Amino acid sequence: MSEQTFKLAAAALLCTTILAGALAFQYNGQLQAVEHEYELLLDELEENTAVISIRVDYGDETVTWFNDTRVPLGTNFLNATGMISELELQSSEWGVFVVSIDGVGGDANRFWQWDYYDEGWQMGPVGADQWTVHDGDVLSWTYTSFE
Repeated sequence: MSEQTFKLAAAALLCTTILAGALAFQYNGQLQAVEHEYELLLDELEENTAVISIRVDYGDETVTWFNDTRVPLGTNFLNATGMISELELQSSEWGVFVVSIDGVGGDANRFWQWDYYDEGWQMGPVGADQWTVHDGDVLSWTYTSFE
């Protein structure tokens, strides 16, 4: 290998090294910008959502928990349930009633009851469509009978 070929090869390697370093520096700057935007979006998400847990007791010893369910602030419990399960509803002069959750329901002597947890399970004081969820709420649906 001649001295001139060696110098050209060394110059080419030096140029590619400088170019690679410049590109790495540029991509690192872009990565930092994206990470900053991501952190801002996470902060905004946390400010505008609530994290709740929803328990569904299907009345046949099947119980499913939907922990850490993130919903927009101002969401009522009925709409939050619709985000994690398939609902069949019926409207009446007394409000909206849940007929079935995930296809379970419709029995003549059974109904869906909702509760919230506050040092024990408490029956919901209003319809689920009237209960606005709050961050940290633990809520439940139970398919139960009139007995």
